[in-house]
Formats: sequence, C-alpha cells, structure tokens
Amino acid sequence: MGFFDKLLFPGKEGAMGLACKITGHKWNKLPDGSDGCTCTRCGERRNEGHDWHFTREREDWIFSSRHVIAGRFYVCSVCGHWETERVRQEHCTHDWDSCRCRLCGLTRDEGHDWNGCKCARCGEVRNEGHDWQKAVANFGAKEHRRQCRICGRNETERHSFKHLPDCRRRCTVCGYTMTWHEFRDGTCVACGIDESDYYCELILSGKVEYGEHEYSPVDGSSRKYGSHVNSVPALLRIAMAGEKKGLYDSYKVDCANKIIAIARKGGAETREANLALREIALNGTPHSRLLAAKGINDPEIASDPEVVEAIERMEEADRRYENAMIASDSGLYTTG
Repeated sequence: MGFFDKLLFPGKEGAMGLACKITGHKWNKLPDGSDGCTCTRCGERRNEGHDWHFTREREDWIFSSRHVIAGRFYVCSVCGHWETERVRQEHCTHDWDSCRCRLCGLTRDEGHDWNGCKCARCGEVRNEGHDWQKAVANFGAKEHRRQCRICGRNETERHSFKHLPDCRRRCTVCGYTMTWHEFRDGTCVACGIDESDYYCELILSGKVEYGEHEYSPVDGSSRKYGSHVNSVPALLRIAMAGEKKGLYDSYKVDCANKIIAIARKGGAETREANLALREIALNGTPHSRLLAAKGINDPEIASDPEVVEAIERMEEADRRYENAMIASDSGLYTTG
C-alpha cells in the first residue's frame, strides 16, 4: 500500500500518524468529558483515561480461540484493557463520591446514603434500620423467621410466649399458638391431664412418632415421645393399635416390655399389667405375643387355658421355623 492509499484509507497502520505527530492525538472522550485512552485518528492507546466497568468474567484470545475467564475484573469499554479488582483499586487515584470511588468502584465506610439498613450508593448493609416483614413460625414451632424488605436479611429467633388458659401459649411476635403442659410425676401441674394419656393420644393420632426425638426447652436434652407413656392402659392401647403410620412392631414390643416391668415390680398395678399382657398374648402383633405370654407372672392368668394354648401354638411355630432354617443351612432342604 502506497502513501496515497494510506491517506485515502484512515485507520490502517500508519494512517494519520503524521497528523497526530503534528497536532497531537485526538483522544476519545469519557462520559465526564475528559480525554480517554484511545486516539480516534491513529488508534494508538495509552494506559490512562480508561472507561472502566466492573465484570465477573472477561474474554481472552489465545491462538484465535476465545476463552472466558471468571474472576473479578475491571475492563475498559473502549480498548479492552483489563486489571484485576485488587490491582485496579490499588493503583487508582480515587475520585470519591461520598462512599464510592467514581473511578474503580472501591467503597469506604464514610459518606453513606442510608436507606434504612442499606446504602443507596454502594449497597453496604448495616445492622439497624431494617424493615422487617411479619414473622412466620417455622415448622416444628421452636422459632419464627422474618426477612428484611430492604436488604433481604433473614433472622430466626425463639418464640416469646404468653400464657393462655388451658395450658396454651401464644407468641407475642408471630402469633403462633401451641399447647405446652408442665408435667410433674405424670400429671400436668396446671390442668391435671395425665401425661401418659396425653402422649398416647398424640402418638395414635399420628401427630408425633413413638420414637421421634423431642427437644426439652428446660434442660436441652433429647428424648423419645414414647418415654412419656408409662401407664398400663396407655401402653396397652399402643401395643394393640392397628396398622398406623410410625407404629412399628418394635414400638409395640417396647410397650409390652414396659408392661412386663410393671408386672414384675409388684404393687397395685400388678393385676392390671398381667391382664394387659394376656390381651397382647392373645391378640397382639406376632413379635409381641410370645414375649407378653411369657411375661405373665400371675399364676391364675398364666394357667388360663387360652394363654397356655397360645404359648404352645407359638412355640410350635417357632420350632418349625427353626428346623426349616437348620435344614436349609445344611443343604437338606432348599426352596428352589
């Protein structure tokens, strides 16, 4: 390309170079009217006057292949020159607009324009001036949560209960209401309800599980709801319950064991406990029948023909099953 061609086609290498040498570069203008980083005549660039904008990824060209690199960068919208956020802010001369630098975006802890809890200029959040939405009780009812409409901050806190009649309590913040008995020696000190009966109803209704962990707000311990059920009538109701969600055979066996312990302890509940064991032995679940039958320690009930027959029938079934397993293990009998 000749000299005249270069004059006719500005923007090519060397074009207008003489004009820039004579009259100086004609730098692009930044939004504030100051000179930028790139000459609009010859395309020469300088490392000042950049029109910075912040980005979390930048382009990188290697052997004509485009790659995207993630990070925190400042990139010039005119020439594409980039610097990392740390380097840009270290080298910046800073032109502060209250709390934010106009050049690099760095913020400082002064000159904020607070809109409640959030600065309208830099987005800084402080722990005051929140605009809380109405608190909502979390599932499990141990606490409620709320969110600030301005900054989106979430907080959870324990309920602040106010006592109501009939052992009810209501949170003065979110309005959640719950029943909260205070049991001592198996009886609520406020309303007199029996602890075993109360938890038995909850378990049979499916509202709580026999083996579910319960948090105690008094001592912080964790225990199972089934540990609250200790009277013979309540234990018998759970042991004889039909197929209910959460009432596994292991829970019914646990109830039978508790009744056996009451029968062996002696006292006023011995007769009642033995009659309960008879009921389980005749009509309970397979895993609890033989256990209950052998746990009877009242001679009259233990010699009941129905109980004796039930024990013999279950022991015979156990012997048959054991013999079948021995034969299968020895190879004398297979199911295939």
